[in-house]
Amino acid sequence: MRNLAAGLFAVLVLVLSAQAQNPPARVEMRPNYQSWGWDALVLENGLITLAVVPRIGARVMQYDLGPHHSMFVNEAELGEFYEPKPDSIWHNYGGYKNWPAPQDRWNWPPPPILDGATCEARIAANTPDSAVVWTASPVEQWRTPGLRFERRLSVYPGTSRVRVEQTIVNQGEQADRWSVWEISQAPVHHPGVQDFENFWVYFPLNPHSRYGARGVRTTLDTAAAWTGEVAPGIFGVRFMPLNQKLWADAPEGWICYVDEREGYAYARTFELFPGAEYPDQNATVEVWLNKDPLYLEVEVVSPIVELAPGGGRYTFVEDWWATKVKGPILRVNQVGAIARRLTVDGGGANGRYGVFYIGTARLVFLDAKLQVLGQGARHPVTPLETFSLDEEVDMPEGTTRVEVWVENAARERVGVLDSAELK
Repeated sequence: MRNLAAGLFAVLVLVLSAQAQNPPARVEMRPNYQSWGWDALVLENGLITLAVVPRIGARVMQYDLGPHHSMFVNEAELGEFYEPKPDSIWHNYGGYKNWPAPQDRWNWPPPPILDGATCEARIAANTPDSAVVWTASPVEQWRTPGLRFERRLSVYPGTSRVRVEQTIVNQGEQADRWSVWEISQAPVHHPGVQDFENFWVYFPLNPHSRYGARGVRTTLDTAAAWTGEVAPGIFGVRFMPLNQKLWADAPEGWICYVDEREGYAYARTFELFPGAEYPDQNATVEVWLNKDPLYLEVEVVSPIVELAPGGGRYTFVEDWWATKVKGPILRVNQVGAIARRLTVDGGGANGRYGVFYIGTARLVFLDAKLQVLGQGARHPVTPLETFSLDEEVDMPEGTTRVEVWVENAARERVGVLDSAELK
């Protein structure tokens, strides 16, 4: 009986330990959240905090990893609300929002109802496995008549991932063609200083870019903010207060904003649709540098799609990720952000990563047929700490490929973080 009790106690300890590592996802409405003057639907999982404000266009005004902020909040507009009108001026609250693209169909200012009207919002799920908020805007009446947006934002336990489903709906009487435009405003300096050099955006360059050898199109070609290739195939934008814009036809679906001083990275991943028409001369990612107030915008656009009349809809899906790692960021996948690629030589393996899950990472050795020959030690990983791999390895005979596998806290494999081919 004592052995049985001891065994049950050990199991209980393991269960409680796993629960401590993976607080459940949860969502609740909080009045006057952060003393902003607005109520907010707040999604949390012990790693990240996401705040959605229905009153001002259902903006996401907070996406934090631990104590670190990734969303610019315009303090001059806190608590304000402006009833949309045909001649409304634009009030910039900050945070994340959607506009329809291409912009040249409505010029400026943005469609006032889509941008800032009070939205319907509800908790769509609130279980230990996921916390989900659904929002819907009223129908735009003036600048893009007949359009409205819906969003579904989901948070899960044990990961910094936010699933962002952005749906554009055509309630008009005629078919129409639009793209979903995602715009997120981010901080560009730390409190009390103007340390702009610490705030960067990274994305992959298209070697066959329609914009030529430079791989980007910009409103001001000579700006030092357009740093160029910071690593092979990776473009870096360093913030400067310029009121200037960059467009790129990235060949992979990711873009990443980094606070280099504190070492926090916030990435978007999304599907690309080769051969589809995109707005802005077929750009897939865009970066705007703002002067007053100070912020930058990370922007992602969907293909332009045909929307049937009377409710035709299209959903463009992104995943948002957050992790603790400094750039330059060389690649982002569904497991983590890579800051130094995996190298295996001289009996050692090295790499530097920001992982998006609480769990473990380990080296896996494979042969030419991708059969597993052996595995390395398990390393604990979390989005809250940089994972610096530095492991002595004794590779099995016949190894031709080494991969870094990541498992979550339940020992479920979530994917391959990085890999290296052996010569």
